Parts: sequence; structure tokens; C-alpha cells
Amino acid sequence: MNVAVIFAGGVGKRMNTSNTPKQFLKVNNKEILAYTIDKFQKSELIDGIILVVLKDYIDLTNEICKKYDFAKVRRIVGGGETGQESIYNGLIASKELYDDKTLVLINDGVRPMITKNDIELAIELTKNKGNAIPVTKAVDTIAINSKDGELGEIVKRDAVLYAKAPQTFILKEILEAHEKARKDKLNFIDSASMMQYYGYKLYTFNCGEDNIKITTPIDYDIFKGLIEAGKNAD
Repeated sequence: MNVAVIFAGGVGKRMNTSNTPKQFLKVNNKEILAYTIDKFQKSELIDGIILVVLKDYIDLTNEICKKYDFAKVRRIVGGGETGQESIYNGLIASKELYDDKTLVLINDGVRPMITKNDIELAIELTKNKGNAIPVTKAVDTIAINSKDGELGEIVKRDAVLYAKAPQTFILKEILEAHEKARKDKLNFIDSASMMQYYGYKLYTFNCGEDNIKITTPIDYDIFKGLIEAGKNAD
């Protein structure tokens, strides 16, 4: 079984939209979260979808799922105080519905430009080799931050990758890592960093350059431009 856990429990402070969390902002009258869910709904390889959203937005999310006939959505659960806690809630819901060998594709609710190919490669790599992390090559100059304001060491771009999503794991293993992190009271920036910290091997595949996460107003404008240019279809 292949299950998508889409977490959208953030409030989007960097979007400067005080009234509406970024995942519920609309482009062409369709919520960003709906664009994201739609990619997994349409994939023939995805058996189910677990949504993790702000508790006050569960009813709205239900309405969105009904509106777009997202029949693969098996459960909608409330998020936690952090992204890590939200993902954990989604994994617990997955465990209640699926067995330990299930592959879990963890994706941000505000990462709507994933492609059919991204999903297929993630599942194939995880089945054949191990935990799969989509990446893109660095295109900007990368430098180490310096505390005194002086530019730190410049890192060669060919040694740097941007980690994207969906990050894909075996349900049993990712849950084990989460339980360890909860016991150790550690919070990680994403699932890949958590898994690596606890000794799990991660394998990469190249995903599309358009696989952006909508975090700032500029990201929103880029996504809107991509939609208007017809880039959302795959």
C-alpha cells in the first residue's frame, strides 16, 4: 500500500496573511491545499490520503474534499504545535488504517507542483533501495553563515542539493524515528533530517525544478504564474 500524508497545520506567518492560512489561499478560485491533494488523488499508485490540518479548519477541509471529490482521503486529523508533531499525528492515523510495511509519502500541503513522475520515482526508489528523498541541484552561490556578518566559506554548488518532497519511507521505520525523537525531545526541520540523525539511509532522485514550497508572498506569485502558464498538468 502507498499512502500520502499531507500536513497542512501551519499558520503561514511568512505569508503575511493574518486571516487565512497559506494552504487555504486560492489561485484561480481553488485552494492551494486542493491543488496538492489533487496530485495524489489522480495518481494510480496512491491507495489513500491522510490530511493533517489546523483543528479549526477540519470542517473547511472536509468541504474542500467533498467539493473536488477527493475520494482517496481516508482521514482528516488535527495538527500539532510543530510540523513534526503534525506529521506524527498523520502517521498515527496511517498506522490505524494500514500495516507497518505501507509506504508513506510525506508532503507539505503547500507543495502543489509535485508531478506524477515525482510520485512514481519516490515509490519505486523506496521499494527497490530504501527511503527516498527528491532533490534538485543548487543553482545559487551557497555560503556558510558567519556570526560576525562576514561572508563564510563558499561551498561548491555541485556538492549541494535542495531537499524537496514527497519524502517517502516505510511506515514502521518513520514511526520508530518519531518515537525516538519524542523520547529525546528533539525537533527536526523535516523527516529526512530526523531519519538521517537516527541512522537510516536516505537515497535521492531528481525531481522537477517547479517543485516549490509556498512559504512567502513571492512563492505564491510564482505558483500563480505557473498555474496561469498551464504548468500544473502532468
